[in-house]
Amino acid sequence: MNLLLQAPITGAVLTGAIVLVHARVRGCSPLLRHPGHWLLLVSAIAPIGPAHLHSRNTTTAGQLIFESIGLLYPGPAAFVVFALILLSAAVAYAIAVRRSEMWRWKLLFAGLSVIEVSASLFYFILVIFGMGRWFWIHQSVASCGHDILLGWLAFASLLDLSHRQRRDWLHWTGVATYVASAVRPLVWRVSIRFLSL
Repeated sequence: MNLLLQAPITGAVLTGAIVLVHARVRGCSPLLRHPGHWLLLVSAIAPIGPAHLHSRNTTTAGQLIFESIGLLYPGPAAFVVFALILLSAAVAYAIAVRRSEMWRWKLLFAGLSVIEVSASLFYFILVIFGMGRWFWIHQSVASCGHDILLGWLAFASLLDLSHRQRRDWLHWTGVATYVASAVRPLVWRVSIRFLSL
Protein backbone atom coordinates (compact mmCIF):
# COMPACT_ATOMS: atom_id res chain seq x y z
CA MET A 1 0.00 0.00 0.00
CA ASN A 2 2.83 2.41 0.86
CA LEU A 3 4.39 1.73 -2.56
CA LEU A 4 1.04 2.50 -4.19
CA LEU A 5 1.06 5.90 -2.51
CA GLN A 6 4.67 6.64 -3.44
CA ALA A 7 4.67 5.36 -7.04
CA PRO A 8 2.75 8.28 -8.62
CA ILE A 9 4.86 10.79 -6.68
CA THR A 10 8.13 9.24 -7.84
CA GLY A 11 6.80 8.91 -11.40
CA ALA A 12 5.74 12.57 -11.50
CA VAL A 13 9.10 13.75 -10.12
CA LEU A 14 11.12 11.72 -12.61
CA THR A 15 8.86 12.62 -15.55
CA GLY A 16 8.98 16.29 -14.63
CA ALA A 17 12.77 16.22 -14.36
CA ILE A 18 13.03 14.51 -17.76
CA VAL A 19 10.74 17.14 -19.32
CA LEU A 20 12.83 19.94 -17.76
CA VAL A 21 16.07 18.55 -19.12
CA HIS A 22 14.51 17.76 -22.53
CA ALA A 23 13.16 21.32 -22.84
CA ARG A 24 16.60 22.69 -21.97
CA VAL A 25 18.36 20.47 -24.51
CA ARG A 26 15.91 21.50 -27.24
CA GLY A 27 16.23 25.16 -26.24
CA CYS A 28 12.48 25.58 -25.72
CA SER A 29 12.51 27.23 -22.34
CA PRO A 30 15.06 28.08 -19.69
CA LEU A 31 15.75 25.34 -17.19
CA LEU A 32 14.61 26.10 -13.63
CA ARG A 33 12.61 29.20 -14.47
CA HIS A 34 9.96 28.70 -11.78
CA PRO A 35 10.38 27.74 -8.09
CA GLY A 36 8.60 24.41 -8.50
CA HIS A 37 11.22 23.41 -11.06
CA TRP A 38 13.82 23.51 -8.28
CA LEU A 39 11.68 21.29 -6.06
CA LEU A 40 11.36 18.80 -8.91
CA LEU A 41 15.04 18.84 -9.76
CA VAL A 42 16.28 18.38 -6.21
CA SER A 43 13.75 15.61 -5.62
CA ALA A 44 14.97 13.85 -8.77
CA ILE A 45 18.75 14.17 -8.29
CA ALA A 46 18.86 13.76 -4.54
CA PRO A 47 15.83 11.65 -3.58
CA ILE A 48 17.25 10.98 -0.15
CA GLY A 49 17.66 14.70 0.37
CA PRO A 50 14.73 17.05 1.00
CA ALA A 51 12.29 15.72 3.53
CA HIS A 52 13.28 12.15 2.78
CA LEU A 53 16.15 10.35 4.45
CA HIS A 54 16.67 12.52 7.50
CA SER A 55 12.99 12.96 8.32
CA ARG A 56 9.96 10.71 8.31
CA ASN A 57 9.27 10.94 4.56
CA THR A 58 11.59 8.34 3.05
CA THR A 59 10.63 7.61 -0.54
CA THR A 60 10.98 4.30 -2.32
CA ALA A 61 13.83 5.77 -4.40
CA GLY A 62 15.41 7.09 -1.21
CA GLN A 63 15.23 3.66 0.42
CA LEU A 64 16.77 2.04 -2.66
CA ILE A 65 19.62 4.55 -2.75
CA PHE A 66 20.09 4.26 1.02
CA GLU A 67 20.38 0.46 0.83
CA SER A 68 22.56 0.54 -2.31
CA ILE A 69 25.03 2.99 -0.82
CA GLY A 70 25.08 0.92 2.36
CA LEU A 71 26.05 -2.14 0.31
CA LEU A 72 28.64 -0.32 -1.81
CA TYR A 73 30.21 1.57 1.07
CA PRO A 74 29.73 -0.38 4.29
CA GLY A 75 30.25 1.37 7.58
CA PRO A 76 31.13 5.04 7.99
CA ALA A 77 31.82 5.58 4.26
CA ALA A 78 28.07 5.30 3.58
CA PHE A 79 27.38 8.24 5.90
CA VAL A 80 29.98 10.33 4.07
CA VAL A 81 28.19 9.58 0.78
CA PHE A 82 24.83 10.48 2.38
CA ALA A 83 26.32 13.72 3.67
CA LEU A 84 27.63 14.63 0.23
CA ILE A 85 24.25 13.93 -1.41
CA LEU A 86 22.50 16.10 1.17
CA LEU A 87 25.14 18.79 0.67
CA SER A 88 24.45 18.75 -3.08
CA ALA A 89 20.75 19.32 -2.34
CA ALA A 90 21.71 22.22 -0.04
CA VAL A 91 23.83 23.77 -2.79
CA ALA A 92 20.97 23.41 -5.30
CA TYR A 93 18.60 25.14 -2.87
CA ALA A 94 21.17 27.89 -2.26
CA ILE A 95 21.36 28.48 -6.01
CA ALA A 96 17.55 28.57 -6.06
CA VAL A 97 17.63 31.30 -3.39
CA ARG A 98 19.88 33.39 -5.60
CA ARG A 99 17.84 32.81 -8.77
CA SER A 100 14.38 33.26 -7.25
CA GLU A 101 12.79 36.62 -7.84
CA MET A 102 10.25 36.69 -5.02
CA TRP A 103 11.06 36.89 -1.33
CA ARG A 104 8.57 34.18 -0.40
CA TRP A 105 10.36 31.61 -2.55
CA LYS A 106 13.80 32.84 -1.47
CA LEU A 107 12.79 32.24 2.14
CA LEU A 108 11.51 28.72 1.36
CA PHE A 109 14.69 27.72 -0.45
CA ALA A 110 16.88 29.27 2.25
CA GLY A 111 15.07 27.20 4.88
CA LEU A 112 15.40 24.03 2.82
CA SER A 113 19.10 24.74 2.28
CA VAL A 114 19.67 25.20 6.02
CA ILE A 115 17.92 21.90 6.79
CA GLU A 116 19.99 20.06 4.17
CA VAL A 117 23.26 21.59 5.45
CA SER A 118 22.37 20.62 9.02
CA ALA A 119 21.56 17.07 7.90
CA SER A 120 24.84 16.88 6.00
CA LEU A 121 26.80 18.12 9.01
CA PHE A 122 24.97 15.63 11.19
CA TYR A 123 26.16 12.74 9.01
CA PHE A 124 29.73 14.04 9.06
CA ILE A 125 29.53 14.25 12.87
CA LEU A 126 28.20 10.68 12.96
CA VAL A 127 31.29 9.51 11.08
CA ILE A 128 33.74 11.51 13.19
CA PHE A 129 32.25 11.09 16.66
CA GLY A 130 29.83 8.17 16.28
CA MET A 131 26.94 9.97 17.96
CA GLY A 132 24.15 7.71 16.69
CA ARG A 133 22.19 8.02 19.91
CA TRP A 134 21.44 11.67 19.00
CA PHE A 135 19.83 10.75 15.67
CA TRP A 136 16.29 11.08 17.02
CA ILE A 137 16.97 14.70 18.06
CA HIS A 138 18.14 15.61 14.59
CA GLN A 139 15.22 13.73 13.02
CA SER A 140 12.72 15.61 15.22
CA VAL A 141 14.24 19.02 14.45
CA ALA A 142 14.44 18.32 10.70
CA SER A 143 10.86 17.02 10.69
CA CYS A 144 9.62 20.12 12.52
CA GLY A 145 11.56 22.35 10.11
CA HIS A 146 10.06 20.59 7.11
CA ASP A 147 6.56 20.93 8.56
CA ILE A 148 7.06 24.67 8.99
CA LEU A 149 8.42 24.98 5.44
CA LEU A 150 5.50 22.94 4.12
CA GLY A 151 3.16 25.55 5.59
CA TRP A 152 5.31 28.27 4.07
CA LEU A 153 5.14 26.51 0.69
CA ALA A 154 1.33 26.55 0.91
CA PHE A 155 1.44 30.26 1.81
CA ALA A 156 3.80 31.09 -1.10
CA SER A 157 1.65 29.10 -3.53
CA LEU A 158 -1.54 30.83 -2.34
CA LEU A 159 0.14 34.23 -2.76
CA ASP A 160 1.15 33.25 -6.29
CA LEU A 161 -2.45 32.28 -7.06
CA SER A 162 -3.94 35.42 -5.49
CA HIS A 163 -1.52 37.67 -7.40
CA ARG A 164 -2.24 35.71 -10.59
CA GLN A 165 1.43 34.85 -10.94
CA ARG A 166 1.89 32.84 -14.12
CA ARG A 167 3.43 29.44 -13.45
CA ASP A 168 3.73 26.50 -15.81
CA TRP A 169 2.48 22.99 -15.14
CA LEU A 170 5.96 21.76 -14.17
CA HIS A 171 6.06 24.32 -11.36
CA TRP A 172 2.78 23.00 -9.98
CA THR A 173 3.99 19.42 -10.44
CA GLY A 174 7.04 20.25 -8.31
CA VAL A 175 4.90 21.85 -5.62
CA ALA A 176 2.34 19.03 -5.67
CA THR A 177 4.94 16.26 -5.48
CA TYR A 178 6.75 17.99 -2.62
CA VAL A 179 3.49 18.36 -0.68
CA ALA A 180 2.35 14.81 -1.54
CA SER A 181 5.67 13.39 -0.42
CA ALA A 182 5.38 15.25 2.87
CA VAL A 183 1.79 14.19 3.63
CA ARG A 184 2.19 10.60 2.40
CA PRO A 185 3.14 9.21 5.85
CA LEU A 186 -0.03 10.72 7.31
CA VAL A 187 -2.15 9.23 4.52
CA TRP A 188 -0.43 5.90 5.11
CA ARG A 189 -1.19 5.93 8.86
CA VAL A 190 -4.84 6.91 8.30
CA SER A 191 -5.33 4.24 5.62
CA ILE A 192 -3.85 1.56 7.91
CA ARG A 193 -6.30 2.56 10.62
CA PHE A 194 -9.26 2.28 8.24
CA LEU A 195 -8.07 -1.02 6.81
CA SER A 196 -7.69 -2.52 10.27
CA LEU A 197 -11.30 -1.71 11.24
